[in-house]
Amino acid sequence: MDSPLKEPLKVLAGIIQSEMELDDGQVIIYNQKYTIPKDEKLYIAISSLGEKAISNINHAVDTTEGMDEIQEASIAHLVQIDIMSPETKDSDGHPYNEARARKVELVMGLRSIYAQQQCDEYSIRIANIPSSWVDVSGAEGVAILTRYAITFTIYSIFRKTKELNNYYDTFQTPEVHVNE
Repeated sequence: MDSPLKEPLKVLAGIIQSEMELDDGQVIIYNQKYTIPKDEKLYIAISSLGEKAISNINHAVDTTEGMDEIQEASIAHLVQIDIMSPETKDSDGHPYNEARARKVELVMGLRSIYAQQQCDEYSIRIANIPSSWVDVSGAEGVAILTRYAITFTIYSIFRKTKELNNYYDTFQTPEVHVNE
């Protein structure tokens, strides 16, 4: 069966949004034209740091109609997730930062049953998550935004089937004609 062609980063974004119960627009695939809204919500940016093809296979299989060509590629995606939010006050008036408080939920969500189901459906695997978050709040300059980053690998398999119309498995018995 062919793999559904959905970008692994989009699968990851869907898992995070569902597991952390976030609204549309709070989990984004990073690009340089995105501006973080100036509100008090939690935002998550997912970015690709690079990809590497780790296998590329092509083979044929017999079918009742003839022959199909199976093309398959395995890719390792290096991914960074940034979780960020401004400093606010909790209900008691104490300083509170949602990114700092909820970053563990993000990691837990990547191992949830829902995440496993999505990985199975889209032929991806989320590698083991590193144990440390990096505080990258300084990247925002003077802005009062707390930001943490974590980096890991996602493995994906893409599969495509092509029907081979010009395959012949039967031939006529050859005849030899001699000029006398």
